[in-house]
Amino acid sequence: NIVSEIPLPPPGKYEIQYKGLDPLVRLRQSASNELPQLGITLAELFSSLNIDNALSLFVTVLLEHRVLLVSQRPNRLLKCAEGIINLLFPLKYKALYFPVLPVSLIDILYTPGPCIVGILSKHLPLAKERSIRGMMIFNLDHNACEYWSPF
Repeated sequence: NIVSEIPLPPPGKYEIQYKGLDPLVRLRQSASNELPQLGITLAELFSSLNIDNALSLFVTVLLEHRVLLVSQRPNRLLKCAEGIINLLFPLKYKALYFPVLPVSLIDILYTPGPCIVGILSKHLPLAKERSIRGMMIFNLDHNACEYWSPF
């Protein structure tokens, strides 16, 4: 197994290149004081939400509230969730994080703590039904945010 045979380099010091595969595989750990290497751009996040809603999302995550991202496209959910996590640098998000939650795991929304969860639009009614606490819902397809509470 290639993963268990090649050790990771020390953070920020070296890069290991493996030429046995096409394309070239590079392994590198970022230094703790280095900006993260984004594999995605933030364009999807800021094209899905206007600046007010994007700031609301950022503040909601910083305050450790529950966040539900909703879209018809799993690709958009993943890019926006990863974008907001990368914007937190140098902080690290340690709560529940499911950028694209399968409907079979929708009961995760019963958990009481902070979370960032992405679901497909067609599962929003079920998600509201399964949530026991209030949450901020950000609809990435319609540039909308709302606070929803079961009470």
